Amino acid sequence: MGFKLDRLPVRRMVLKDRVSELIKAAILSSKLEPGDRIVEMRLAADLGVGTTAVREALFELEAQGFVTRVTNKATFVTQLSKDDVAQILTVRRELEGLAVQLLEQRATEENIALLREIVEKMRGAAGHSDVQSFYEADLEFHRTIWELSGNRHLAKALDITVVPLFAFFIMKNPSDSVSQLLDSVEWHGRVVEAIARKDNARACMESALQFFEEQERWMLFGTKPTPD
Repeated sequence: MGFKLDRLPVRRMVLKDRVSELIKAAILSSKLEPGDRIVEMRLAADLGVGTTAVREALFELEAQGFVTRVTNKATFVTQLSKDDVAQILTVRRELEGLAVQLLEQRATEENIALLREIVEKMRGAAGHSDVQSFYEADLEFHRTIWELSGNRHLAKALDITVVPLFAFFIMKNPSDSVSQLLDSVEWHGRVVEAIARKDNARACMESALQFFEEQERWMLFGTKPTPD
């Protein structure tokens, strides 16, 4: 681990969160690169905290997709190959299509209002070119659909499979233009309105995912989107 974090003043009630923030900041600033191993004892010594706080912070970052814990081995900053991304996208198309189909059957006015609110949050972040906030709201949008689908096993499977993709994408510091971000906002909005109208929301989500996938492949690996 070739960097040094600032020592952390101990504030017991928020210690885990502060440690998590510092590690995440190191990842997003490329002080920690995808694939780097994180040694808990060394990190705890650098920060001047106990290993318990570091371990709890790493569990939190794993839930956010930023690190991958290998049982009985080590913790690494999440790294995805082209093949990893392709496999995740294949699973995502099937499972998220099902999630939105289930939600369409049971969506309430409150559910629709919540999704519209998140879309507007994305629009605001796009307008300010705040890429990190945009993708945090983007993930919130999709996680909300998974949870509102009513199938907790489906939501868990999507969380495990797709969240690391969002985190890896944020780590790679995408340089989306405002117009690209707003295009994404419009696709999210179309999905919400299809759910609200009960108008084949699954097909709408599948079309949206195709758009998202082409943009992701282009920004992560330089693979140009296919022309319409």
